[in-house]
Amino acid sequence: MQVSGDVFLNSDAFLFVIFLILLLQLRERKVSMARLIIMPIIMTIASLPFFFAEASMGWFPLLLVIIGLVVGLILGVFLGSLMEVKLREEDGKIVMKGSILVVIIWGIVITLKVLGKNYLNANHVLSLDLLTSIFLAITLGTMISRRIIIYRQYHHKKKLHSQST
Repeated sequence: MQVSGDVFLNSDAFLFVIFLILLLQLRERKVSMARLIIMPIIMTIASLPFFFAEASMGWFPLLLVIIGLVVGLILGVFLGSLMEVKLREEDGKIVMKGSILVVIIWGIVITLKVLGKNYLNANHVLSLDLLTSIFLAITLGTMISRRIIIYRQYHHKKKLHSQST
């Protein structure tokens, strides 16, 4: 018996995992270059086969994936600007912390992704493969631009700290 991915996406376990991830955004954590770079690289490598598959289907699916990437980039700039990056006085480390607004927006975006995917796929508006590629592009764009904003804030704080010591 094969279990569909939609069963998990509509389950209480999925909601619990998403809730836990969103709550973790509210904790303060150390900013490191490795953490800022590694995940976007892994996500890009994992997403490229999906993007290439859609590109081979013609210009329209590719255009939708590119639009998804642009939407993600814009969303990431907005969310990144809401992240708090500061210098921890006691040890001089640069840390970041998400805001409750970021958590609320992420919750809305995830809900829209799940509901939108279910609706668009059920009504045969777009194929599941194309929807997956679009949502991967949105996620990748968000991740990249948010981390660029965080890096800029990190670099600024680090520069200020080195000038003051």
